[in-house]
Amino acid sequence: MRLLTLPLFMILIIPLIAAQPGIGLATPLVETLTIDSFPFTYQNKFRVYNTGEEERVFVISISAPYQDVLDWVTVDASVFTLIPGDTKVVQFSIYADSGYQGEYDVLFKPTLLPTQTTPTPDSAMAHLAMSAAYKLTLIVPEGVGPPRPPEEEIPPEKPRELTKTVEEMEETKASTVRTFDKPLLINVPSRAYAYEPVHLSVEFMEGEEPTELGFILVAPSGKNYTLESDSVFSFNEKGTWNVLIVIKDEIIAGNPLEVEYDFGKDLKFRILPQYGIIVVGVFVVIGIGLYLWRRRK
Repeated sequence: MRLLTLPLFMILIIPLIAAQPGIGLATPLVETLTIDSFPFTYQNKFRVYNTGEEERVFVISISAPYQDVLDWVTVDASVFTLIPGDTKVVQFSIYADSGYQGEYDVLFKPTLLPTQTTPTPDSAMAHLAMSAAYKLTLIVPEGVGPPRPPEEEIPPEKPRELTKTVEEMEETKASTVRTFDKPLLINVPSRAYAYEPVHLSVEFMEGEEPTELGFILVAPSGKNYTLESDSVFSFNEKGTWNVLIVIKDEIIAGNPLEVEYDFGKDLKFRILPQYGIIVVGVFVVIGIGLYLWRRRK
């Protein structure tokens, strides 16, 4: 088993004019990797930059020509939020127990999600998804693996499952980002309080509404929650959540949402509904105890 790591050197920046979103990418110098024996393990990292002037949601997509090659690859963060000027180091790993001989291009594609699905006249670029990419070619020489049997390659835009929850798998895979130009009516606040019920909704302004339209909420811990297009949700973690708007398994937009903690909200919406009887019982017991104590005096 081999474990390889190399530093970042190559930097790609997508420059944009002021007041526009932007994405930058620093990648390793390694562009080709030869797998000379199985099992094979490789780890490296790339850095994603928010070069714009808005806090935005970023998604990491992974593509490969065959499903078994795609299954080799994981990333430690597939959805995250960056404030202007901030960066995120994403570590990727390749775990291959076995494989077929051949050359396979694996594409890592960090994408800055649009906050809406159609541009507005005064900000034509602000709502378009923007991407940078890093391609790593994996080579399995003849003799290391058997010849690949005839099979169809994965379509370039085939959707894949969004990142699994932290309980299921620490390292995750990413989802397809779909360019979508129909206007949406999105009801997603920018801030909320923990445990207070929040109404979230999304619908097409033109009336068309596929049943697959909905939300995936990604908590600060990485856990995911799937919601229908019109839902009420209580955020149970403090910090920045990523609210993804999806059609089935494809992401079409995303918004950051900051969740704050307030004891009064916690008491009203979580503690009393869950533990109200216990709390009342404790106060009753304390009250009776005080009453009896005073009578004895």
